Amino acid sequence: MPDQLPGLIPLLVSALNYDEKRGAHSKGANVRDAGCYVAWALARGYEPDILREHLQLTLASSLLIVALYDRYKLGKLDRKLTHYF
Repeated sequence: MPDQLPGLIPLLVSALNYDEKRGAHSKGANVRDAGCYVAWALARGYEPDILREHLQLTLASSLLIVALYDRYKLGKLDRKLTHYF
């Protein structure tokens, strides 16, 4: 399967960046979550040398953006934090 990574990585980046506007709301958290799961599975299943080229070029920035700016997850985190204070 490492020979299929060049075709898979662009699809994975699309899933990580997926966002669909629905009026005042945005849909797509489930697609982004699935993309994060696929990225996790690739990291667990392949040696770093195999993924390094793809990680440095495109995947790292997409994962960072999702981790920092995914509104759905940030909203859930805010609710959890306010519960403690």
